[in-house]
This record gives sequence, C-alpha cells and structure tokens, in this order.
Amino acid sequence: MMTQQELTALNLGENLDQLMNLDPRGYGVCRILYKGCRDLCGEPVSLHAAKGLIEHIHEGDLVYILTGFVLLPHKVPEMDGTVSAMLLARALVMAFGAKPVIVCPDDSVQAIEKCAAVVGLHIYEDPDTVQELPLSMGVVAFTKDKAAAPAQAEALAARKPAAVISVEASGANALGVYHNAVGKDVTELQAKSEALWNLLRAQGVPNIAIGDLGNEIGMGTIADHIKKYVSFTD
Repeated sequence: MMTQQELTALNLGENLDQLMNLDPRGYGVCRILYKGCRDLCGEPVSLHAAKGLIEHIHEGDLVYILTGFVLLPHKVPEMDGTVSAMLLARALVMAFGAKPVIVCPDDSVQAIEKCAAVVGLHIYEDPDTVQELPLSMGVVAFTKDKAAAPAQAEALAARKPAAVISVEASGANALGVYHNAVGKDVTELQAKSEALWNLLRAQGVPNIAIGDLGNEIGMGTIADHIKKYVSFTD
C-alpha cells in the first residue's frame, strides 16, 4: 500500500508529465517519445528522473549538462535546450547546492554566459572556480572534432561528476552521423559531446537524457520504438 507521501509524489510526477506533453501545434512526436520512455521507466518519467537526482547529487557535487543543437540554415544553436539547461542548472544549485557545468558547442557559450545573470548565478569557464565559489555554474566548449573528442572527454570525466544530463544535445546514429529533423547530415556543426556521455555511462555515472524528436543524445535507449513512428529515424 502506498503512503500519502508516495501518492503525492506519484501525482506530482503525473502532473509534470502531462505538462511536458502539451502539444498545441499537433506535432505529435513528444507523445510518441513519451510512450517509449514511460514504458521503459514504469512510472512518470519526471518522477523517475527526480528520484535519480535526489539519490545521487549532494552539496558540492559536479553535474554536467550537455546541450546546444546547432541548426541549419543559419548554423546557430537552438534555444529551447539552452534555456532549459540554464533553468536546470539553477534548480541544481538551489535544491542541492550542486555545481552544474554546461557542456556545449562553442557557438552556445556567449548565450549561456549572458543568461547566467538572468537565473541569478555567476558563471566561469574554469570548473575549479565553479567548485570553489557559491552560487556558481560553469560552461565548457566541447570540440566539434571527432578525433579530439576522446581526450577532452577523458579530462572532464576525470573530475568525477555525480551525474550527467543531456538536454537537446545532438546524438549520432549507429554510423556516427548526426542528422537534423529532416534527415540532413549536420555532423560538422555539432559538438561531439556524445564522447563524454558515453564515457561517463561506461563508468557508471547516473545519466538523464531529454529530447523531443529522437535524434538527441540518449534517445537510442528507445530506438526501436522511435523508428516505428518518427520520420527519418531509420
């Protein structure tokens, strides 16, 4: 039998999941992704993620947030993931006293630095400074060079983050190619931060992936489900 606290948590999770699935333009893809994720988690996905954060993140812990999907034709990063990553960083600081560091393409660094003041945080490109000072977050530009990605990933992983969260970060397919929403190859535009994601997963670092189309980091977990419904994913 559920306790009142467990029932309240369940209902909060259901409410948040319903808000996530509002789809006024009738796009439809988010609900498809949600179905696959919900079946995998066996409970509201927001609740599932929150439980993981509460279990693994403590005061002073480093948390990496990967974001920054670069779009055609203007070759600039989209902002839904970036804004969400900033608000998530603030929540991690306020709720846990954590030390969030956003890992993104160099295209995104200026926007993230300018947005930091809006969410009430001081921002530094040096992770050591972030870990030393209160109310701070970091930003690290991750390489777009696939050959250079493993070394940068090793250096960042050596800092032993408590968790890694991907928010709308571009993920490669099984052939190592990055595609946009209509199937165009955008490999050269994207930060190869998936190297960091894969390394941390292999090391057992808890991870949460957030996406809205199926071509983002972490969506391969439900790849078979996505391929049934979403154009270009096969």
